[in-house]
Amino acid sequence: MKHIEAFPDNYTILVKGDRPVTVDPDFSSPARFSWSAEQFGYFNVTNNTTVFDFTISDVRFQGQLGPPLPWSENGLGPAGYLDALPLPLHWYVYSLGSVGTYQWTNLTSKQVIKGRVLAHQEKNWGNSFPPSWIWSQAINDTTNATFTASVGDVTFFSAADVPAHLIGYRNYKTDFSLSVSPANSIVKRKIDGCHGTVTLDVFTAMYRMKAVLTTEPSTLKTCLPGPTEQGFVPVCVESFVAMATVEIYQLTWLGYKIIDHQHFSRVALEFGGNFICSVNNPCTSAFQSKT
Repeated sequence: MKHIEAFPDNYTILVKGDRPVTVDPDFSSPARFSWSAEQFGYFNVTNNTTVFDFTISDVRFQGQLGPPLPWSENGLGPAGYLDALPLPLHWYVYSLGSVGTYQWTNLTSKQVIKGRVLAHQEKNWGNSFPPSWIWSQAINDTTNATFTASVGDVTFFSAADVPAHLIGYRNYKTDFSLSVSPANSIVKRKIDGCHGTVTLDVFTAMYRMKAVLTTEPSTLKTCLPGPTEQGFVPVCVESFVAMATVEIYQLTWLGYKIIDHQHFSRVALEFGGNFICSVNNPCTSAFQSKT
């Protein structure tokens, strides 16, 4: 993996074309804002398009995405109305799969990579990323199914670390949708950052969801930065070539009956904080090199 990063000191956020931000956004209004940093570039979001163009070092990355595939029709994200509460961290999925195009240009070698994409779009806000987390995103463009998950330990009141989860599964061919959170479900989890495996067993009142995510440990050797109370620091590793299997069961009088089974390839799978393998942790050396 090759990653390129920049942390601009000055940037501009405008809404509705040219207005400064004065109030927090609501759930139902369509997106219409822009973010720009004069040295590096911009992205501009409307209800039908996202356009971005960034140049960092000798790499230019640009593209255009079409309308979002929203998490829900009413504008809510994975946490639902819980996002109205003063939680330590929020996660909002804007699009589960926007169709678009991209171009990656190396300005030194003149190499150009371009093509069509299915893009996942989201945002976080709050105090800091949690001390431990798993994040994953997957889409099967053949069966038209999506899987998205954020699982970890969230710190409340600077004291207790509480297990938390936000997980969503969509099958647009069968019109099946399942969104789970601590408010409506429990989850059993097995996480092994050294072997690149995550197993989730989720129970709601009517459904059970089993998800198994795997990636080769060799794909988790690059440390990436994440937001903390001390700023962006090296805190996570990520693979974009993971595999995932998701099974959905419905509770009947005779027990659980499987109603859906999906396999995903080219899955994004991130291990963060204490979930990173402690043996040869690439973030340890990356942090030391930045201090």
